[in-house]
Amino acid sequence: MIRRRVIQLAVKCLPASRFFVLKAYMWRLAGFDISKDARLMSSVFIATSGDLHIGKDTFVGHEVMIAGGDAKIHIGSQCDIAPRVVVITGTHEFGALGERAAGPSFSKPIHIGDRTWIGVNATIIGGVKIGDGAFVAAGSVVVSDVPAGARVAGVPARVLN
Repeated sequence: MIRRRVIQLAVKCLPASRFFVLKAYMWRLAGFDISKDARLMSSVFIATSGDLHIGKDTFVGHEVMIAGGDAKIHIGSQCDIAPRVVVITGTHEFGALGERAAGPSFSKPIHIGDRTWIGVNATIIGGVKIGDGAFVAAGSVVVSDVPAGARVAGVPARVLN
């Protein structure tokens, strides 16, 4: 865990849109499966104890947050993830009795297929599978599976006609 935090800080010190090969290498040192030719901006924030895979020729934009518990996150090849996207596996049981509305925490895996495009400020919630070639519009909140090749938008995200 400490190694990942140190690497996060070191990556932030690098120029935002340069040294992509070095950044991918550093994230691999942190224990993540990041393709050598993935392009992650320096402001990407990764805070997960689960497995993380980012495929070849995938771009991850400014201030993207990839976080959650111990569930697996798979981001395919040739994806474009716009700035400020949130990919989060963790959640809580809803409606639990007690002092807080948020009950015990748990996490669910996320699978983002190849050649997907995730628009700015979109949120991808745990337990979701986004099919190959799908498009998620800006600001959408994806709470259920997205078929391959589909275009979705809205809160919650729905397939567009």
